[in-house]
Amino acid sequence: MMDADENIRLGDQYWEQESRDVPYRVQNARRLTLKVVHYKTDRELDAEHLRRFSKLPPGAPPPR
Repeated sequence: MMDADENIRLGDQYWEQESRDVPYRVQNARRLTLKVVHYKTDRELDAEHLRRFSKLPPGAPPPR
């Protein structure tokens, strides 16, 4: 939600370069073993949202 345009661009790029003609089981196995470079955990995304907007996103657990 914070970077919708960039996420769409990256998704399109991954589709063209990695996924288009790859069987889904092969792609799933690839992503289970090799994370995408820009992957962020929920905790990392919550922290980024807090830095940018001075509040946690709706539904985020309270910080520890």
